[in-house]
Amino acid sequence: MIHSLESVNFLKVDGDNYILFECAEEDRTISIQQEYSLKSAETGEETQFDKIYSIKIHEITLRELLLFESLYVCRTQSDIVNLVSQQPAPLVFYKSFLEFDCSNMASILSFDSRSMAALLDESNSEFFSDEFPIFFKNKTPKQGENSKRPVEYYYRTAIDRALKCNQVKAVDLIIDYIVKFQNNYISSFMFNEILPTLLEKGITIAALLESDVFSLPFDFDDWPSSHTDKETYMRGYNNTIFQLRYDYLTIFPDIPSIFNDDDGEE
Repeated sequence: MIHSLESVNFLKVDGDNYILFECAEEDRTISIQQEYSLKSAETGEETQFDKIYSIKIHEITLRELLLFESLYVCRTQSDIVNLVSQQPAPLVFYKSFLEFDCSNMASILSFDSRSMAALLDESNSEFFSDEFPIFFKNKTPKQGENSKRPVEYYYRTAIDRALKCNQVKAVDLIIDYIVKFQNNYISSFMFNEILPTLLEKGITIAALLESDVFSLPFDFDDWPSSHTDKETYMRGYNNTIFQLRYDYLTIFPDIPSIFNDDDGEE
């Protein structure tokens, strides 16, 4: 089965970033990289690539396929929870498959709080990975397969699905997982449009706001590592977060720059 580049294009969080396909024997990884230029005294400008995040794509086995078919024919949510709980190892629910458009069963089951409680329990932490996230935007067709019109897609996260089904407990569990195991600024893209909804439903987000999800540390030539001005400033920024490294003088035009010499030239 051949999957087009567009089938994983939604993984990019910015139009200037790149999708890198890595394939080594059984391991297939899709990585998102950002390209930028770094000044070097020896070679001038050097092109650098920062790996933003990666998703490992697994080959589905016959046993896993039969398990997923069983989940789809369950008549009640209790049957789903029982089937999830009976599995000797929950790793299969965290795997991403091309057959699911790079999604995983943990995200698909986010409509049920009890399933989330079983899958995200800390007793399963040995299967959790900081390198490969479980929760990200999933590609879903807008209409059924029988539609004669060209298939259109929308992108929804596990949190979106849980909110749509009013599964507040599932949202709490997913946020708690993200704070512990996906604690980086890439996860912030899942919350850009839903923070007001979380507050309206009374969902606690204090730990989320205090985490690294909304924090982006970076080291870049255009940003001084030290400065004569010791004050702390808070400034708004509406451009893409990946352009931030180039916009120091735009964000702080009124603060004397250490890059300027006595003549006022950079």
